[in-house]
Amino acid sequence: VAGYDMMKLFTGSYGTLGIIDQITLRLYPETPNSETLIITGNSENISKLSQVIRQSSLTPTVAECLNPGMTQALGLGEKVALLLRFQSIPESISEQSQQVSYLGQQLDCQTNYYRDEEEISLGQRYRKTIDNYDQEGNFFGKIGLLPSSLALVIDQINGLASINISSGVGKVILKSEENLDKIRSLCSANQGYLTVLTAPPSLKEKIEPWGYTGNAITTMKTLKTKFDPQGIFSPERFLNKI
Repeated sequence: VAGYDMMKLFTGSYGTLGIIDQITLRLYPETPNSETLIITGNSENISKLSQVIRQSSLTPTVAECLNPGMTQALGLGEKVALLLRFQSIPESISEQSQQVSYLGQQLDCQTNYYRDEEEISLGQRYRKTIDNYDQEGNFFGKIGLLPSSLALVIDQINGLASINISSGVGKVILKSEENLDKIRSLCSANQGYLTVLTAPPSLKEKIEPWGYTGNAITTMKTLKTKFDPQGIFSPERFLNKI
């Protein structure tokens, strides 16, 4: 399968529409200069700041909203936070960091800067925390929200969550089935979703992994039939036994 339009059809289908047997990637050298900012504040102000950043000319290479559980796990406090990383020439990094700091101050948010070894250490802690989902009783899922509502919803997640402020898509780790139902209700109320990707075998049988409440089942079945008329690819794995 080749072509960007074809790739988009596979997004979110988890191997049920076909098999990608060749991918061509364009790689760029890693920028030697970088700086990571952690901006903390209450959910309403972080939501406003996220919107300003999305609509600005700022160019962070990483822009994630972290829930209080995630910031606490990283040793960054107990509030909602933005994690922004800038990679460019030093002058551009300094200018953009100053802009973010100024915008944060206007919204009563605190900005902390991480460079060199501190930045590397923060990145390692982040990856270790978000990837450590295989503990007993944990659910690991993909979450999607409207960017305009993600900071307000993420503040209510009792677990670990990190969501991109532009796409509204991210990762979430929950510790109980009760939390799963609560967060799904929050997501649904904000035109979002929560799909369970990994769960303990003893709990996987008790939950519905997709949590889909939309009206696109007929369209999905039609696509599935077009791509896979003989039902070879992961039969009955996807939504509604597709």
